[in-house]
Amino acid sequence: MSRGGQPDKHPQLLVAKTNEQTAADADTDTIIPLPVPRFATQTRSGVWCFEILKLWVHIKNVVTLAAVNSYSVTIATAPGIAEGWDPRSIIFHSYNIVPGAAGPYVTPPDPHEYSFEDSGGRGLLIGTDNLYVHFHTLATASALNYATVRFLYRLRRVSATEYIGIVQSQQ
Repeated sequence: MSRGGQPDKHPQLLVAKTNEQTAADADTDTIIPLPVPRFATQTRSGVWCFEILKLWVHIKNVVTLAAVNSYSVTIATAPGIAEGWDPRSIIFHSYNIVPGAAGPYVTPPDPHEYSFEDSGGRGLLIGTDNLYVHFHTLATASALNYATVRFLYRLRRVSATEYIGIVQSQQ
């Protein structure tokens, strides 16, 4: 926990798995509740925010059949965001596979890392209580595809004015 408006000194890890797709070539949406306390504190003023330092995306069980296939993962502060151009999206991770010969192909292991830290070690502040993960596959052979996302985060206390600005920019 923070003291005196300072951030947590020790980052923590939040791991979430998207909903498994029930059919090949599908879209799934998953809600990730953030572990941010939302109760009034009497000792200090300010509001807790989720600060993302790093983020890893790993796709599982994607087996391809067609000559070209793709998958994408969008993490956003609002539901229903499937594209990276939306200002509420945090990341848009897309991967296309173009095999050279006929036959089924398995996607190589791909833990992709995204760093949100600046030179001072500060990350991306999130003012919402949930993050939303949209997972899309196209031209795949398996139905139980899913993605795992890992957040390296800490809690940061911000002023009420700053919190209102963060929430407004992410809605």
